Amino acid sequence: MDKCDKYNIKYSIHLPLYVFDWYNHDYLSAFFINKDKVLREKSFRLLKENLRKLQFKKVEYYVIHFPGVNHKDREFDEFEEVLEDSLDRVNQLAKQYNVKILLEYFGSNILFNDYNEWIIRIRKYFNLGILVDTGHLYFASKLVGFEFEESFNVLKKAAFAFHFWTVKGSEYYLNNEYYKKYHHIVPNLNQEKKDDWAFNTKDIFNQMIKENKPIIIEASNYYKGDIYYRESLKGLIEYNR
Repeated sequence: MDKCDKYNIKYSIHLPLYVFDWYNHDYLSAFFINKDKVLREKSFRLLKENLRKLQFKKVEYYVIHFPGVNHKDREFDEFEEVLEDSLDRVNQLAKQYNVKILLEYFGSNILFNDYNEWIIRIRKYFNLGILVDTGHLYFASKLVGFEFEESFNVLKKAAFAFHFWTVKGSEYYLNNEYYKKYHHIVPNLNQEKKDDWAFNTKDIFNQMIKENKPIIIEASNYYKGDIYYRESLKGLIEYNR
């Protein structure tokens, strides 16, 4: 971050960057719209503490997980009120620290996974935005039951930025053997649906390029190692020149 600030290089941060002893949960867990008020307050406290510690950095935007994982709990009478209040509070924190906070779309919350609703809800907040993660969107399409290409075509227009990675197979998350073994696989222009990849990487990359928005390669090097990783990145860079 110091080098980026020094040389005026744009960068984003996926929060939380700082995790504290009092937050005794997985660091990427998000409880902003959780039924449990104590857990909700923990997420807000964690977000605020991170923004406070980073307030003098030149971050272009932040990314958070917002809806959390909820596959079955529909009994939440106050959900509508909690959702509106939580969006308001995240936006107010963003305003307080004069930053942009992107909510990363994924479909793992049964009460808030309609991507059209995401657009309607979030676009009215100036300091908030949507981040489209290709891998999570693909898994959401399998988990929720919609067409990946159709959803991407809608969300790409509403998105502020993208996270770009892929996977093989038609199952989602820990049901997917490729995800369990390789996690986020680096995008490569030769990956195609006919070979059981999640989507045609070149087609999705072309669409993202046309949107002229930030694209973050969010991938590990577990699949075929460093050489494949570097060759994949080189191919994307050269294709975009």
